[in-house]
Amino acid sequence: MNQTILHTAEDLLNARGLDHLTLPHLTEKLGSEPPFTDDSALRAALVEKLFTEHPFTPSRSSLAEHLRETAAGNRRIMLGCRDGARLVSEYFARSTAAMAVFANSLSFLTGAGFGRHEAALVLDTLYSYISGFVATEQIKYGFPRSRESQHDREEHFRKATELIASGARAMKVRSGDA
Repeated sequence: MNQTILHTAEDLLNARGLDHLTLPHLTEKLGSEPPFTDDSALRAALVEKLFTEHPFTPSRSSLAEHLRETAAGNRRIMLGCRDGARLVSEYFARSTAAMAVFANSLSFLTGAGFGRHEAALVLDTLYSYISGFVATEQIKYGFPRSRESQHDREEHFRKATELIASGARAMKVRSGDA
C-alpha cells in the first residue's frame, strides 16, 4: 500500500475528523482515486498503519504490568490522531497488527492460568475502558490535547487500569485458579 495515501488519509482525519475520512474526501485531497473498495477498507488500513508504525509489546512480567502496558500502548495510538478512539474501536478487529497485540495479551493471560473465556472477558473490559476513556478525553480536551489536561488524566488512567488488574486477579482467585 502506498504510504503517501495513508499519510494523506491520516492528515485528513486529523484535520476534519472521522466523519470526513471518506473515499470522496480522500480522492479530492489526493487528486486521484485511492485503491480502496469502500470507506471501511480505508479506515481499516489506517488502523493497520497506526499499529504498525507505533508497535508495542507489553511486559510479560506480571498481570498488572502487562495490562498497564497494553492499556498505555493502545491509548497512545488512539490519542495520536483525531477521533482515534472511535477509529480504533470500530476497525481494531480488521487490523492484523492490532489483533497481534490482542493475541499476545490473550496468550499471556491464558499462560498465567486464566481460562480462555475469563482472559477474553478481562481484555474486553480493558479495551472497553481504554476506548471510553480516550473517547472522553478527545471530546473534552480536543485534538491535540492541551498540556494542562495530561497529568491528571495520566494518573486517573493508571489508577483505573490497576483497578481492572485487581478485578482480574480477584476473578482468578474466585474461580479457584490462584
